[in-house]
Amino acid sequence: MPKRVAVTGRAAACRWLACWGLLVVTLNCLMGCRPASSPVLKEKANPGQEGRELGVSQNGPAKQIRWANQNVDRKRLERAIQLATDYMVRACDEQGHFEYLVHLDPEVKIYPEYNIVRHVGAMMGLAVAHQFQPAESTKQALLRADRFLKEKCVGPVEDHPDLLAVWSRPDVTMVKHDVQAKLGGTGLGLVALAYLEAIQPGTTSKQDLRRLANFILFMQKENGDFHANYVPAQGGYVDLAGGWMFSSEAALGLLMLYELDPDRRWLVAAEKAIYYLGESQVDQVPTHPDQWVLQAGRRWAPLVKELPFDNSRQQIMLHLTRTCQDMLADQRTLEKDPRIAGCFARAGITCSTGTCLEGLLNAWSCLPAEERLLKQQILEGADAGIEFLLKSQIRHGRYAGAWTFITPLLSPDDTRLSPQFQSQAEEIRIDYVQHPLCALVRYHELLQQGALGEVQPANKE
Repeated sequence: MPKRVAVTGRAAACRWLACWGLLVVTLNCLMGCRPASSPVLKEKANPGQEGRELGVSQNGPAKQIRWANQNVDRKRLERAIQLATDYMVRACDEQGHFEYLVHLDPEVKIYPEYNIVRHVGAMMGLAVAHQFQPAESTKQALLRADRFLKEKCVGPVEDHPDLLAVWSRPDVTMVKHDVQAKLGGTGLGLVALAYLEAIQPGTTSKQDLRRLANFILFMQKENGDFHANYVPAQGGYVDLAGGWMFSSEAALGLLMLYELDPDRRWLVAAEKAIYYLGESQVDQVPTHPDQWVLQAGRRWAPLVKELPFDNSRQQIMLHLTRTCQDMLADQRTLEKDPRIAGCFARAGITCSTGTCLEGLLNAWSCLPAEERLLKQQILEGADAGIEFLLKSQIRHGRYAGAWTFITPLLSPDDTRLSPQFQSQAEEIRIDYVQHPLCALVRYHELLQQGALGEVQPANKE
């Protein structure tokens, strides 16, 4: 067969950097993404906007999604979780390094590249899987990944002895760039290490956890926003457009540390960050598809339950609600296409669906009682989304348990896919497994709690 030309790894970065920039990173599910079906962000003040472009959250209560009956089989769900867990364990080698990117087509050349933010994200996925079904193999893979992280990436910040950061170094990433500490890397690093502490206490000293949190505070601006990166060769702080995802990852890390180490600095900084994310998007439609802020909201809500619910906390809850509604609006536009119904992206991107479901299923727990319709809508949309993921998962062979970038329910040559997406359709990256896995586990948790009985009351008996 003729050799296929795929834009992956370093080649992708070179070819598309000038044209797509942060958008490609976002669509490839760096950490949470606005699905491909979504419109360009617009302002409420623009006249003539209505319907889909305005986003459901701006036009009153969320509408009912009329899905066909979705009955997710529990045994099938549990098998999918196990397959995905096994894939991630296999993908973590003896050095704790994950097999970062592969392609189903052996003719496609994969350029060596590694992303530390996704490394710590994969650690989080392993920890979630282990908490769901404890297994020595999962735990050992997580410990190997932890060792790799600490030996290769965690280090001090010059002239700041009270700080530690997760560094991206070219000898590890295999890409030429300045040594840098990404806010998202340290934020998700703190998340992963906090998860690991729950599994094996004492793996990371409390002093080091605090020094990582101090770096996050060091990166925070007075208004609650953050600098995106710290690059010593460029003088220190570096801001990037689209850094909102890093802010919510940092907030989640601080909140998880607060649960282990109740220092109010962590809670105050996290709440300030979430408030800024909401306040900065008041006039933006739709909101960013920020699944990390929804996960942070689930951690934040019980911590402030006994505190006065002032205007800033009301604004935070409004932002969490709007984010959920806008995500579901993306899903609703695809409900009539049987091939991708339940997906959150017109192009059938599995990672988008995994990240959105992660966020929505976490947010379900913290939404107020008066959002009963939205909570029901989340569960109904989750049924359809989980069914989409189950149908899209590879179940046999070397890559059993993984998800390709584009669902195999669509042909890689489908005309709805751009040439870039066609070439990437059959690639598997470690985060394409991490996010759906975490979504499946969270869905199973709600199933166990009986929450999903609210969607189909006739089945309660």
